[in-house]
Amino acid sequence: MKTLRNAVIIFSSKIVLFWLNLAKSILIHRLLGPFGKGQYALITQIPRLLTTLGNLGLGVSAVYYTGQKRERLGDIVSTSLVVALVLGLLLIGLLVLAFDYLPDSLVRDIRLEQILFASLIIPFSLLYIYNSAILLGSDRVKNVASLTIFASFSLLVYFIFFNVILQKGVMGAVAALILSTVTVAVLSVLFLGQQVTVRIRFCGDYFKKSVIYGLKAHLGTSAQFLNYRVDIFFVQYYLGFTQLGYYTLAVALAELLWELPHSMSTALFQRISSASSNEADRLTPKMCRNTLFLMVLISGCVFLFGEMIIRIAYSSAFLPATVALRILLPGVIVLSISKVLSGDLTGRGKPLYPTRAALIALGANIPLNFWLIPRWGISGAAAASSIAYSLQALVVLLYFVKVSHNRISDTLIVRREDFQVYRQFLREGYRRFARRLGPANR
Repeated sequence: MKTLRNAVIIFSSKIVLFWLNLAKSILIHRLLGPFGKGQYALITQIPRLLTTLGNLGLGVSAVYYTGQKRERLGDIVSTSLVVALVLGLLLIGLLVLAFDYLPDSLVRDIRLEQILFASLIIPFSLLYIYNSAILLGSDRVKNVASLTIFASFSLLVYFIFFNVILQKGVMGAVAALILSTVTVAVLSVLFLGQQVTVRIRFCGDYFKKSVIYGLKAHLGTSAQFLNYRVDIFFVQYYLGFTQLGYYTLAVALAELLWELPHSMSTALFQRISSASSNEADRLTPKMCRNTLFLMVLISGCVFLFGEMIIRIAYSSAFLPATVALRILLPGVIVLSISKVLSGDLTGRGKPLYPTRAALIALGANIPLNFWLIPRWGISGAAAASSIAYSLQALVVLLYFVKVSHNRISDTLIVRREDFQVYRQFLREGYRRFARRLGPANR
């Protein structure tokens, strides 16, 4: 029940995030247009790529060691603070040195100053990642949910200020992202300050152990991020900013659907890292098959009404994104399996299994982008992603079945008992709603 409670808390926050992110997405796309949105995507994606590739997996380690209580919380918090600041500055320096070696077709119409400005998010993003992981490992799920909501809300507020009021265009949107990242990083430090005194102190012993553990999962996390984002660089390289603007809208809408499996995965990892194997074997298949079932229902609605959503919310200027969105949906559905089961496997101390799956998918994704984008445009990029996501889900599923000894059918096919839980949940929700209305009616 604790895992379900945490999943409900996280998912409830995701519902709020859905509407905040949708409002933010509509504003950004309408105000920047296809070309400007493509430019913004590339400028901000390069620092995000460095943040993901360079974080050493310390976020995963922080959840694990905090949950296991094998290290002093003060050492984890202080070391994470130092590493975030130092590593962030090193990554910014690396970006400056590497910029001149990037292909001209990739960075056309982009200046070093723009990328350098955007790279200010790197140290604060690292700090937010590490601190959120520590809070999650401490079972402070409400704090984590609050941080994610505030991150999205503050970004929306800053974006309105810079782009609606001041009308600063692409770089105004970048400035909004920087300020939002700084704000939520500082707030994460304040949350941790309620548990422990935050000091600038480096604990070499904890750092060594956390890197050794974290790198096992970090390779997979990096490969997964590239699976999500490598197509953006290919689209820009072959097709330019306008087509990239269309494609990033399709990706953004598809990724909104991942909030459900992400909530389940986060709660599972936090729970299973301190649970028995028998408990994990019972819990994970139930969460996986129900997540998959709900993803099919939600994605089916998006497939049918996606064009109408784009036309009404984003304007007819972005209608070319519709086909790519529909091609992405099968991969989005199937990848929900991987997201849930990867949380289980990592929580069991087997992060290499999701890592291998992500690397296999990446190995397929890159050549597929080379082959399909010149032929089919952004639809080819969407097809490459869907194929890669499906391959990754298959590999993770096979690893999970091997480790847990569960059957594939138990993991994927919803049962009658699951529908009974749905009915009970809806009935209880109706009773609570009726009780709240009762006094008002009297």
